[in-house]
Amino acid sequence: MKIVLDTNVLISGIFFSGPPGTIPHAWHAGKFQLCVSVEILEEYLNVAERLASRYAGVEYEEILELIVSNCELVQAPGLPDRVSEDPDDDKFLACALASRTTGSTTALGIERRPNDDTPDSAVSDCF
Repeated sequence: MKIVLDTNVLISGIFFSGPPGTIPHAWHAGKFQLCVSVEILEEYLNVAERLASRYAGVEYEEILELIVSNCELVQAPGLPDRVSEDPDDDKFLACALASRTTGSTTALGIERRPNDDTPDSAVSDCF
């Protein structure tokens, strides 16, 4: 299964415990293929660096290096129109569309269409 992770979800998984903490482990175990664009990678790094100054001892660099080495790097063309409630989230949808990921886009504030046959449980089944 291919997925695109929002920055908040990935960073929460790296820096904090709880359900997001299972994400890096599930990815490393091969439960899903992580798809990213250069723009998404840059955001992951910027946010991780900001948090690292507040949470010493978290070794985010190794995880981000693994992501760079093992992700599916996607050339995601911009969307013609703003789609998400937060326009900064459009890059995640563009990447998902370009990589043909599985999963729901509801985290981006986009309403599902009635003919959308993507299962809501697709991502949760990985964990």
